Amino acid sequence: MGRTAAFSLFELAIVLTIIGLLTGGIVAGQSLLRSAALRDISTTIQKFNGAVDLFREEFRGLPGDLRNATDYWGAADSTPSTCVTTPSPTKATCNGNGDRRIEVSTGSHEMFRFWQHLANAGLIEGKFDGIAHGSTTDAATEANSPRGRLTSSLWYTEYVGSLSSDSDRFDGMYTNVLVYGASRDDAPPINGLLSPKEIWSLDSKIDDGKPGLGSLVVRSWPLCTTASNSSNLTASYKLTEATPLCSLILRQIW
Repeated sequence: MGRTAAFSLFELAIVLTIIGLLTGGIVAGQSLLRSAALRDISTTIQKFNGAVDLFREEFRGLPGDLRNATDYWGAADSTPSTCVTTPSPTKATCNGNGDRRIEVSTGSHEMFRFWQHLANAGLIEGKFDGIAHGSTTDAATEANSPRGRLTSSLWYTEYVGSLSSDSDRFDGMYTNVLVYGASRDDAPPINGLLSPKEIWSLDSKIDDGKPGLGSLVVRSWPLCTTASNSSNLTASYKLTEATPLCSLILRQIW
């Protein structure tokens, strides 16, 4: 009878070593990809800031909020109450109300026309249809807002104003904000995307390293910081927490 073929201990060791190397390579590759995506956040913020500055210089108004946007790119619909819900497969758009607040106005969801106007002007890449997608006026998707490099991430902008006693945002004056977080059904991208350590690293590089102070603030303070309430502005990040529980807000930005 022939001898049954089987792996020797040496052959098994080689197989296990190869599996270990492949697994380690995958993990290392994922880590490198995430590191690159995290570095891209500050670059993207600078890109958007520069785009808005150029837009204001050229058109004398904020994207999304521009009163005469249809003079440049045509009207998605001439009736404001209809235009607000009319998607734009072309550059056709809606006018804002010119009050310097990126918000829902009579004829436009300005937070989504914001990205469309920037793209129409050739200042950012992408194609955005300018309307909410869902049952709420601030429902963000890849159809109306730019996608980030991290999985399920979106950039979003809106007018917030002043907050106090908020369940997950620190007290303070916000006005127009830029948000980066994980997408969420029928809502802005406010789900956790970054760990406290990751957002602290970014905050330390471009702002003051404090989650409740400066231009870059965190959402949500109960999960990502040592704060006991929304007015605890001197709180620190929970640097020992590795779970991606935080999204970022850049306030008073435009």
